[in-house]
Amino acid sequence: NRMNNVGWVALSLTGRIGNKTLQVLLKHFDGDTTAILKADAKALRKVQGVGPKIAQSICDIDLRQVEAALKRWHQKGIRVLTLLDDDYPTKLKMLDDAPPTLFIRGECLSFEKSLAIVGTRNPSDVSRNFAQNMSTYLVDGGYAIISGLALGIDSAAHLGAIAHPDAL
Repeated sequence: NRMNNVGWVALSLTGRIGNKTLQVLLKHFDGDTTAILKADAKALRKVQGVGPKIAQSICDIDLRQVEAALKRWHQKGIRVLTLLDDDYPTKLKMLDDAPPTLFIRGECLSFEKSLAIVGTRNPSDVSRNFAQNMSTYLVDGGYAIISGLALGIDSAAHLGAIAHPDAL
C-alpha cells in the first residue's frame, strides 16, 4: 500500500531510527506504519528503545514533505527501495541491521563487488581527496560504493563514485 510505503520511508529517514528500531515499532503497532505515525509521544515511549527524542522526532514527521521529496527524487531518476520491496538486494536484506530504505540512482548492482569507504567526519583535505579519488578508481574497476551517507570521508567516497562517468 502506497501510504504504508510513504510512512516507512518517513520513519526510516528519522534520526536514530534504523532497521532494528523500526522493526520494534512495527511489532508493537502490528506492522502498521500509519498507527506509528498517528501515535502520540506517550504511546511511542512505551516501545522498547524509544526515548523522548525518537518519540518527538516521529511526532514531528510531515508526510506531505516526504511525499513531495519522493516525487522530486523520482523526477531526478532516484529509485527508493524498502525492505518490503521484492527487488531489495538479497545480500543486504540478510543483514541484522539492513538499511530500511535504499536510494538508488542508476542500476542496482548485485553487490558482488562492493566496498564501503568509511572514516572520520572531520578529515583533512588530503584524506578527503584520497577517499574521493580511491572511490572513483574503484568504480572504474566495477565496484559499487556503499555507506550510510555520513559526513566527511563517507561523503567524499560517494562524491568520487558519482563523479565517475559510468555512474549516472
